[in-house]
Amino acid sequence: MNNQKKHCHGGGSVLGVILIIVGAMWLLDNIEIINFRFSHWWPLIIIAIGVADLVNSRRGNNFSAWFFIVLGGIFLLPTNNIIAWNEIWKYWPALLILIGLSLVLKRDTYYSPGRTSEISGEDQIKGHVIFGDLEKVSNSQAFLGGTLSTIFGDTRLNLKDAKLGEEGAIIDTSVIFGDIHIMIPQSWTLEIRSSNVLGDLKNKSRNPQGSEGKRLIINAHIVFGDLEITN
Repeated sequence: MNNQKKHCHGGGSVLGVILIIVGAMWLLDNIEIINFRFSHWWPLIIIAIGVADLVNSRRGNNFSAWFFIVLGGIFLLPTNNIIAWNEIWKYWPALLILIGLSLVLKRDTYYSPGRTSEISGEDQIKGHVIFGDLEKVSNSQAFLGGTLSTIFGDTRLNLKDAKLGEEGAIIDTSVIFGDIHIMIPQSWTLEIRSSNVLGDLKNKSRNPQGSEGKRLIINAHIVFGDLEITN
C-alpha cells in the first residue's frame, strides 16, 4: 500500500495547493481585503488538474494531462482580457498539435470512429481514446490498475472477472467531453478521488468504501464529461 500512497501523493499535493491558494484569495476578496475575481482565474483549476495528472502518471508524454493544461491556458486568455472570446478559435490548433504528438509518441491510443473491443489478462491496462469508442474486458487474476483517458469518445472497462492484486490497484482516469464506464465486482473495497470541472461522477456501485487496506483507487479527472462506476 505504500506504493499507492506515493503514487497519488504528488499529484494530489499540486491540486491541493492550487485549490488552497484560489480559495484563500477568493475568501480575501469576499471580505474586501484584496481585489480578486474568480471569474478571471477559474481556468487555473483545469491547469491544476492537468499538472496533477502529469505528476501522478510520471510520464512527460501524458497526452490527457497536457490537454488539460493547454485547454486551461486557452480559457485563461479571454478571462483575463488578453484576447476576446470571439477570437479564441485561433488558438484551438494547439490542441491538434497535441493530438499529433500523441500519435507520434504513443501506440496504445485508439482514434478511429466506431467501436473496438479488447479482452486482456494483463495486470495493467491502458486505454486512450480520441473520437472513438473502446470496450475493454480484463480477466487479470492480479489486477494492478492502469490508465484510461477519453476525449470526445466512450470507454467501457469491465473488471467483473478480474481479481485485485495483493496491494490493490490504482486506475487513473481522464475524461474530456466524453464518457468512461467502469464495472467492478461488488466485493472490492473502493476509494474515489475526483476533481471535476463541469463534469459528473456517478458511483452507482454497492461497494464498501475505504481509504486503507487492499482496495481499488480510482483517480478521476473530469472536464465536461461523465464517469460512471457500477457493479
